Amino acid sequence: MEQIEGLAWIRIMYAYPTYLTDKLIQTMAKSSKICRYLDLPLQHASDTVLRRMNRRGNRDDYLRLVEKLRQSIPGITLRTSFIVGFPGETEAEFQELLDFMSQVRFGRAGVFVYSCEEDTAAARMTGQVPEDIKNERWERAMELQREISLDNNRGKAGETVTVLVEGAKDGDIYEGRTESDAPGVDGKVFFKANRNVNCGDFVRVLIKDASWYDLNGELAE
Repeated sequence: MEQIEGLAWIRIMYAYPTYLTDKLIQTMAKSSKICRYLDLPLQHASDTVLRRMNRRGNRDDYLRLVEKLRQSIPGITLRTSFIVGFPGETEAEFQELLDFMSQVRFGRAGVFVYSCEEDTAAARMTGQVPEDIKNERWERAMELQREISLDNNRGKAGETVTVLVEGAKDGDIYEGRTESDAPGVDGKVFFKANRNVNCGDFVRVLIKDASWYDLNGELAE
């Protein structure tokens, strides 16, 4: 894929953390086309919850992996997903997740409420968490991630970034994505342009301000 002419960005999604090899990390680091972006579905950060989920990783493994990725690929954006309210999850275990999120400060994170599915191993577990507690934990985790995302995005003010144009939004306002934004799950860049730009163009945009998930700027060319 590296040799395909006209292919600018390659994005790796849903990279199961225990199968992420040093070879793949080094390939990403050396590539001129693989986006500095990785989706790592960690699901939780409490070792006891991860064992109940039958996940192979643990908190320390995840911390070492994040450190390795950030050292090997400077500027990489890490996305993850978490589940709150898994059967047996205690307040202390949930707090472990919040502490982990605060420590790692993922660029992108989705938080989902555990849904009991019939005829699954988790559905047969004791300690099913009440819906009101699951929803309250979801809101707390999302609020934390919104704060982290806003802080991360505001830190980009003054930077000039490459944006893949996706179309016009309103008048001279266009929208697009950076290599840090996957379609359908991440935010966008909204920018003002003093000339016409076309869908599919790559342009340079000066970031002026930000919201929780989106960046705002103006054409830098």
